[in-house]
Amino acid sequence: QSIMDVMDDPQVKANDFLTTVEHPTFGPYQTIDTPLKFGRSDVKARGAAPEPGQHTEEVLLEAGYTWDELARLRELGVFGL
Repeated sequence: QSIMDVMDDPQVKANDFLTTVEHPTFGPYQTIDTPLKFGRSDVKARGAAPEPGQHTEEVLLEAGYTWDELARLRELGVFGL
């Protein structure tokens, strides 16, 4: 099956393998939900995949960079923040 066939498959729908998530730019879309199902936990996809560079500042700060270093990297055009 193609991905579109899978998205329309009656068994996929009956087994609740799809979910709708909100993308900040494109709005809601349907995607495959997490394959992990637990009887007493409501495990669901939390949202759209991050945009390229969305967490760059956070990751670099956690890696030990300072705000001044990030500003300098921006000035140099190292990454698109």
